Amino acid sequence: LYLTDKQSAEVFTDIDEELVLGLAAAAGVAIENARLYEYGRRREAALDAMRQVATALLAGTDSHESIRLVASAAGELVGAESATIALPDASGDSMVIEVAEGPLATDLLGARFPRSGSVSGEVLSSGETVILEDASQDYHVRQPQVSAGGTGPAIFVALRSGGGPFGTLAVARGKGEPAFAPNEIELVQSFAAQASVVLELDRSRQQAQKLTLLEDQERIARDLHDTVIQRLFACGLSLQGATRLILDPEARRRVEAAVEELDITVRHIRTVIFDVGTSATSDEGGLRNRVIGMTREAGRMLGFEPRVVFDGPVDAAVPDRIADELIASLQEALSNVVRHAAASRVDVELAVGQEFVLRVSDDGIGIPPDADPSGGHGLANLRARAERLHGSVTLAANDTGGTLLEWRVPASTG
Repeated sequence: LYLTDKQSAEVFTDIDEELVLGLAAAAGVAIENARLYEYGRRREAALDAMRQVATALLAGTDSHESIRLVASAAGELVGAESATIALPDASGDSMVIEVAEGPLATDLLGARFPRSGSVSGEVLSSGETVILEDASQDYHVRQPQVSAGGTGPAIFVALRSGGGPFGTLAVARGKGEPAFAPNEIELVQSFAAQASVVLELDRSRQQAQKLTLLEDQERIARDLHDTVIQRLFACGLSLQGATRLILDPEARRRVEAAVEELDITVRHIRTVIFDVGTSATSDEGGLRNRVIGMTREAGRMLGFEPRVVFDGPVDAAVPDRIADELIASLQEALSNVVRHAAASRVDVELAVGQEFVLRVSDDGIGIPPDADPSGGHGLANLRARAERLHGSVTLAANDTGGTLLEWRVPASTG
């Protein structure tokens, strides 16, 4: 409180000083009460926001919507311009902004950045809150909020799960805006801690659901293996034995074709068994999903999706080094089909046993008579990848037209 230029006298008296001191004390109490009221109001708003998040989770809202609610509520509590939540990717070396609220949401949402050298990475490693007075001038240039510019004061807080940080919550104001007050920082930290408990409960609930689903899938897989496959196999053996008693060539051919279809059906069922046995625990980066993703991408260019068959524990048995070469070879093979085959059907088969065998067949125009015996650069690349793993590649005509490419590598290489 500052007073100057007394109008009724040249100087202030002792009584004036006492009056001003009393007024200042009363004003201080009023201001503090106003601050406490505002702090209490924000605390109540924080509790209400937590109730909303908890209610949404109990209602079955998915995890992404839950963390979006957390970010939105945190930003509103302290009057922040933007709020984001960043989570590490599957590799753990990078982070991705999964949720972004505010004017910069379009630029920030989905941004991937290195964990090392970023504010989020620092918070994730230490678990400590980081406060930036002016993010636009900060040295953590790998952090999207810093590199984007236009961001002023910012708070980065850890979201915890199982005793350790699993992500970071960040709230920020625009450049030139006032810094966050200590009680606002405390409020964001408190809200992040409460939100972490709710999100951890949600994760536990989802994990319990996955375990229940996995038990059901394993039971179905056992039933398929112990009943359906065994009966189909026995039926196939019976038909195969009966072909020796059939004198009519056409009838024998039809029975043999039926046996072959039964064999294909058994392989399809085994694919389903391995799929239901691993789908609840495998991540999106598994070889099975990488192969399916590659064929879907090719399907957009072909106008139809290739048929995919797996035989054996693909995700569990194929080492990463071989998986990477196999995916690159599949990409090359499908690219050749797209460019040259003019096919209306493409089959991709990946078999795991004593060898890892990738087969790509099509019903296209086949191998031209004047084609380069070496196969050109594409086939040379496929051969090089296989030979690095002590394997081989063969390219031949299909019995029904088109081309069959077979890429095989011994399992002992891995």
